[in-house]
Amino acid sequence: MENAFNQNLHYLLLKTLSHQPDMSQRAIVRKIGFSLGKVNESLNQLIANGMVRKIKSDRKETTTAKIAFKYPLTVDGREEKNRLGTWLLERKLFQQKALKAEIQDLLQYLAETRDSEILKELNFVQNQRR
Repeated sequence: MENAFNQNLHYLLLKTLSHQPDMSQRAIVRKIGFSLGKVNESLNQLIANGMVRKIKSDRKETTTAKIAFKYPLTVDGREEKNRLGTWLLERKLFQQKALKAEIQDLLQYLAETRDSEILKELNFVQNQRR
C-alpha cells in the first residue's frame, strides 16, 4: 500500500486533472505545491497504473518549444479519485477529532492549574473567531 504522502499527492493530481486535463506539469506544480520531480514521478505512476492517459496535445508550451500533453483520467482514474477522496476525508475527520480531544485536554489542564490569564486570552481568541 502507498504511504499517506503519495496517496494525498495522487488524489490532488487526479482531482486537478479531472477539471483541467490539458494543464502542464509546471502549472500543476504551481497549483498543488509539490516539486516538479515529485509531480512527474507520480503522474508517470498514474499513467503506468492506467489511471491517466497521456495524449499529445495540439498546443505547444508557450515558454518553451516543448510538445504539450493532455492527461485525461480513465474510468479507473475517476474511481481512484473518488476512493482516495473518501480515504482523505476519513483521515482528516479522524485528525480533527484527535485535535479536538487534545485541545480539550489542554483547556482542562489550564483550568486545573488556574492559569486564568491564558484562559482569558484563549476565550478572547475563540470569541473573535465566531
